[in-house]
Amino acid sequence: MKLVHQTYWLTFFLLMAGITACVQSNKATSTDSINQVVEQPVAPAQRPEENRFVKTVLAEGLREPMELAITPAGNAFWIERKGYIFYFDASSNKPVKAGQVEAFYGNNDGLLGIALDPDFATNKFVYLYYSPAGTVAEQKLTRFTFDETAKKLTSEKVILTIPTQRQECCHSGGGLAFGPDRNLYIGTGDNVSPKEQDGYSPLDERPGRSAFDSQGTAGNSNDLRGKVLRIRIALDGTYTIPEGNLFPKGMPKTRPEIYVMGGRNPIRLSIDKKTGYLYFGDVGPDANAPSARGPEAFDEINVAKKAGNFGWPYFVGDNKAYPKYDFATGTIGAYFNPEKPVNKSPYNTGIQVLPPAQPAMIWYSGPVNPRFPSLGTGGRSAMAGPVFRFNPNSNSPYQFPAYYDNTLFIHDWMRDWVKAVKLDEQGNLKSIEDFMPNNGFSSPMDMEFGPDGTLYVLEYGDGWYSENADAKLVRITYIKGNRPPVVKMSASALTGRVPLEVAFSSKGTMDLEGDAVKYEWRFMNSDQVNATEANPIYTYEKPGIYRAKLTVTDTQGQKSEEEIEIIARNTQPEIAIELFGNSSFYWPNQKLKYKVFVKDAEDGSTQNKSINAAQVPVFLEYSTSGDNLSPFLTAQHKETTAGAELGNHPGKILMAQSDCKGCHAPDKKSIGPSYQEIALRYKSDATALDRLAAKIIKGGGGVWNRNFVMVSHPGLSVQAASEMVKYIFTFAEQKAAPLPLAPEGFLSFKLPATNNTAGIFRLMATYTDRSGAEVKPLSATAWHVWRSPRVQAEDHTLIKKLKVIGRLEDGDKRYLGETASGANVLFKDLDLTGVGKVSLRYAGVLPGSTAEVRLDSPTGEIIGSTALPETGNMEKWQLAVCNIKPTTGKKNIYLVLQNPQHVKNIVNLDWLEFSLARNQ
Repeated sequence: MKLVHQTYWLTFFLLMAGITACVQSNKATSTDSINQVVEQPVAPAQRPEENRFVKTVLAEGLREPMELAITPAGNAFWIERKGYIFYFDASSNKPVKAGQVEAFYGNNDGLLGIALDPDFATNKFVYLYYSPAGTVAEQKLTRFTFDETAKKLTSEKVILTIPTQRQECCHSGGGLAFGPDRNLYIGTGDNVSPKEQDGYSPLDERPGRSAFDSQGTAGNSNDLRGKVLRIRIALDGTYTIPEGNLFPKGMPKTRPEIYVMGGRNPIRLSIDKKTGYLYFGDVGPDANAPSARGPEAFDEINVAKKAGNFGWPYFVGDNKAYPKYDFATGTIGAYFNPEKPVNKSPYNTGIQVLPPAQPAMIWYSGPVNPRFPSLGTGGRSAMAGPVFRFNPNSNSPYQFPAYYDNTLFIHDWMRDWVKAVKLDEQGNLKSIEDFMPNNGFSSPMDMEFGPDGTLYVLEYGDGWYSENADAKLVRITYIKGNRPPVVKMSASALTGRVPLEVAFSSKGTMDLEGDAVKYEWRFMNSDQVNATEANPIYTYEKPGIYRAKLTVTDTQGQKSEEEIEIIARNTQPEIAIELFGNSSFYWPNQKLKYKVFVKDAEDGSTQNKSINAAQVPVFLEYSTSGDNLSPFLTAQHKETTAGAELGNHPGKILMAQSDCKGCHAPDKKSIGPSYQEIALRYKSDATALDRLAAKIIKGGGGVWNRNFVMVSHPGLSVQAASEMVKYIFTFAEQKAAPLPLAPEGFLSFKLPATNNTAGIFRLMATYTDRSGAEVKPLSATAWHVWRSPRVQAEDHTLIKKLKVIGRLEDGDKRYLGETASGANVLFKDLDLTGVGKVSLRYAGVLPGSTAEVRLDSPTGEIIGSTALPETGNMEKWQLAVCNIKPTTGKKNIYLVLQNPQHVKNIVNLDWLEFSLARNQ
């Protein structure tokens, strides 16, 4: 589930998939040609193969990247919200910091937009749109000059200021784009709070509520917010008004800079260089369903072929109308008329009768829109990318193909997709196609075609307001003929003492055309080629950190590279845990002997005491869900498991399939509260489970903060939502500090006060070596997990002649049924050391049924068996106990269910529970 944080841009645009509700009858009218547009399917065979597009990372680890701009030479600028400007020089293949503005970055504000002058090649002008720090609330459009030698921005010139308010969030817009006629387009947000509107339109006309009334901004002809502005900038930094804007210069109560009004948050926009048409995405409100207050929420992709009004805050989507609403009395009035919207708000300083509203070209909400099914479901944040125009005279080998000529690329920040919108000659929608659906985009924030016809994409990354490892600038090239080889490389050792002999392998390397390839290996951090065979062996004689690189070239000169790090001198420590008892299950208060061994080629070992106990941290910890255990201390770790399928909590799996991670984290605040915060808040509330499950389905807000709204998930069943809540509640356990232990001794499995036997215990040991100055220290971790002795039947490894009854959301109510005689259930790698019996919870109505416990195969050695008498009906459960003979070590355990008198439906099986022999 996702929360919608109404104090930040983007976040309250999240909706989960569900059943499309019937829209209430209203007086809205829509342009018939737009209403009749239905997305047309395109045969996949017509599209270029996805593997012809190559995605190359130019810079990564960015901090809230917002917008990019590509120079005529193919270099790239990008900006980050806290005020930083970066420049990627393609000749050096390195990014540098080109400047910084002092930006206010609360609310949605910050450094939001960048564009390059059409004559950048000669004048080096760079335009920025940002929120200046200080006590004056405003947005600024300024111009800098780029010093190409120093790679720095200089000489700021203020061109335009837009007064704003900063008492309430949100919607700052910020997209900048030049048209073919040198006009600059500026997207501005309505600067109005989405709070306290219940997800509908902000029309609050009460005194002191100007920050809650978009009629004073987006619907105001005399205000520059909630607009797309269009101006022409002179050499001296002043600007003029081009012909064709929405209001003529000198018209009372209007601003001539306005090209488009009625925008909520037009974050990203682009101009078709051929037609001059403006395309912009507008992120919509967050109403989960239509009601008397108005329609459900929609995001929009709009096309403006001329100046116009796009409806907000009176209309959304294909001109679905909102009614007049009195926030003081709760009275709902008449619906606004898209042919003649009238703005009578006391906060309106402009004209009252507004231009007719134009419907969106594309509009979509949380559930699937039948007109645009390929846009999918879930959270949404619509953005318009560039229109591609194929250049037949280009000599670029990587230009996108002519197939995408006259195609608008759109992207959704929340849904992580990029779509290719095919346009007709009038700039209208023909079809929508997936673009690179198998390559993955991480919150695509902006995209722009370079002069060579390649596509640059700025990816914000998954985390909110943070430096994300997956935040990056990428370049996508098209290989129209011979494709470069696919390179894979591996090494027999990544670390070791000198002389270090490493066997390198190119296994998995392939050429998509089947060409012969040439190998070039460079082992010594230099351009010198050290080997040319496919799988060379190389010996490192001197200590150091090396980047081993493999370059593979095909017969036509296409090449690809991969590299890995080799550390010579230091050997990776070896660490192991030896157990003297059962390695799969824990039993309350059972004692189990263990011993941790560490061996390091340079440091010695724990056995000869050259490594002492204080250098080997060892600890034991318990977790109900396994999700709040301590993080691994090292990247190198050796796992030994409890065997079989540990069985993720059904709620955890359901949440992974939903959109929860976009706004929540397990143990830290994101846009919404952490799972742990939620669990602790409702820990003692016996009624919380049902209420929260209902809230996940219906949506809601106001509990944590009035700035938060959780969107609805109407596609979830009550059971599914309940399992999600149950999983969240596992985070309420008061996690004790891990119990520190010596490297050798006895474990005691002490359960928490809740006596929850469904969790896991983990023993973990770590060692970091004593490296010399030449190389970094290396660490290794070993860990072992014990599971509950009760194993749900649905957590099997493999089943034959029976199946799981129930859905994932049914949780532990699921069982195995429709059982034929001879059915078998595999539980892989279970250790039965010390186990004396296994109890089966089953139900059955047929006489003659038996259960056998066999080793390694359904026909393997029988180590125990028991009769399964009739229970009365197939849902009346009882226990059968099967004594088993002593068995040691991990085995594949098969439970075989037989009935010589009957063929099918012999028993249902719920769970198995393993118990220690009496002498243990």
